[in-house]
Amino acid sequence: MVISCCAVGCANRQGKANTSFYWIPFDVERRQRWVAAISRKDWQPSKYSRICSHHFLQGQKSDDPLSLDYVPSVFAHTKSPEKRRALGSLGNEAEEEIVEEASIRTGIEVTVLVSKMF
Repeated sequence: MVISCCAVGCANRQGKANTSFYWIPFDVERRQRWVAAISRKDWQPSKYSRICSHHFLQGQKSDDPLSLDYVPSVFAHTKSPEKRRALGSLGNEAEEEIVEEASIRTGIEVTVLVSKMF
């Protein structure tokens, strides 16, 4: 059986270098948060559903409930910090907005210290 990512618009499949796949959690609360983040219309994951590492900010899931990677958050339907940086429109206010948006999606309160390099 070929393993593929369940995220909408993601074509990652097993065998791609530097890509890991994770089963959707069985823990009810965490599973609901992952399904909401994946945001597929009228979809419930099966026991075979997996999501790839490209949907986590650090490139891998975290089992720490305080981590932003506790729930996948990088999708085609969300604005990623990398996309904003590439466009050159990311300032401190935008960074705070992204952290707040990630906190709302994941249900995790986050405190972030932002420093600038001069």
